[in-house]
Amino acid sequence: MDATIIIATFGSKEWQQRGADLALKITEQFPGMEVVFGHGTKLHETRNRLAARATSEWLCFLDADDELSSGYFDAMEAATGDLRAPAVRWVQPDGQFEQKVLDDRDIEVGNPCVIGTLIRKDMFDEVGGFKNWWAWEDWALFLSAHRKGAVLEHVPDAVYIAHVNPESRNNTVRSKQRLWNLIRMQS
Repeated sequence: MDATIIIATFGSKEWQQRGADLALKITEQFPGMEVVFGHGTKLHETRNRLAARATSEWLCFLDADDELSSGYFDAMEAATGDLRAPAVRWVQPDGQFEQKVLDDRDIEVGNPCVIGTLIRKDMFDEVGGFKNWWAWEDWALFLSAHRKGAVLEHVPDAVYIAHVNPESRNNTVRSKQRLWNLIRMQS
């Protein structure tokens, strides 16, 4: 599959090292796939900068503490949507996990995608990439693409493995309703 895996980090040196380690692991896991890693002061700017360097048709963003299943891109390649949303496996710090396809969520009401949802590079560019949101900027991106006509397809055989981290910035969301309203209003 013609995709670029983008691993962007911001903040502490610990996250930068995690991202660099993950980039090496992903390069070994998916030989021949373009993998780019970068660290910056703002996550959205770092992701956008790295996406601008990508030479592929598809973009796949990956957080530094997450993984992709071994058959991820084979399953994604068989799909036909403009946005290809994987199943997500949330792994708790104790190793317990829950796995789910988020196809029961309406993109206008709640996020049915994880950051590892594939998006066509031309669509990413058309909607202007990631915005400076303090949380859930991935939902804003995918919602913008959907509103521009991108078809969302759920791909249950592709699994994004999200390690639940108590230090995640998304844990700082105090008013989900306020954030949802802001994202839904975004054009």
